[in-house]
Amino acid sequence: MTLKQLLRVLHEYDTLLGEHLLGGEAQCLEAKGEPSPDTYSQQQHARWMCQEIPRFLPSHNAFIEPPPDPKECQAKLEKAMRWLGFIQGVLWATGVRTIDEMRADNTRPA
Repeated sequence: MTLKQLLRVLHEYDTLLGEHLLGGEAQCLEAKGEPSPDTYSQQQHARWMCQEIPRFLPSHNAFIEPPPDPKECQAKLEKAMRWLGFIQGVLWATGVRTIDEMRADNTRPA
């Protein structure tokens, strides 16, 4: 999956979750060690993650800022992919997307 594909999928999932939440806000759940929240809260958190990932991915515009450290870029991309896996798990577990639909999402050109 390329960075462009990742950003496209995140945008699509953010829109999809917004529709399922009937416009409900994205929300970060900080209750570490607590049991799994209700479906609505799970989807709010997944939506927050969709919106947060592009914020921590490095910008690739060398005209605005210096090129990022390659190791830092790789670490952030790996984090983004872990988060995408979590988001997709929420989408599947809450009945929003099927495994086959998400497999297609991951491989469709940007």
